[in-house]
Amino acid sequence: MTDPSHPDPLLVSPHLTRNPVWVFTLDLPAEALGPYSAPTETPDAPEAAENWPLREALGWDGPLDPAFVDVFPAERVARLGLTNYLTEGLGVQPDSLGPDRSRLNALIGGLVLITPRAVEGGQGTFAPTAPLRFVGAYPVERGAPAGPTLQTPSARGTADPVAPATTPVVPTRVPRGLLIAGAAIIVVLLLLIWAAL
Repeated sequence: MTDPSHPDPLLVSPHLTRNPVWVFTLDLPAEALGPYSAPTETPDAPEAAENWPLREALGWDGPLDPAFVDVFPAERVARLGLTNYLTEGLGVQPDSLGPDRSRLNALIGGLVLITPRAVEGGQGTFAPTAPLRFVGAYPVERGAPAGPTLQTPSARGTADPVAPATTPVVPTRVPRGLLIAGAAIIVVLLLLIWAAL
């Protein structure tokens, strides 16, 4: 659904109140999504983000932070539903999805979600080309999450289980009578030792 405050849903501008979350599909099988996934820059390949095939498919030469771009097969969110992922995970305004809900939940193949932080400070217009296809731009709530959900094993719920915390051992109080008896025994032993000398 087109956001009325954004005359062009593919427009990126730092002057807008808030850029939306852009949804695209990648018409590729799941096993071919790898090159489009977020690149990891290393000392050997510092230009990885610049040579990212997704940047070219978007027709975009502005800033594109891979940390705030999510590329994944649609079946990853099939049980949850893409609309729930957008609203609960990325803070998209639920009412902005309107009539697009069933179409979004029926998408197949690769999905690309670009959050506002991914293009922060950029200005221009996306010009997607195959295999990328634009689906929609959806405004986010104020104070919404900054980007895609974490991809760590614990965030996906696949981390090793953590052993339950043990209850700390709290020392119990020794009854007063026992302390007096113990002190008396020590005194008697000391007197016996002193008398034996």
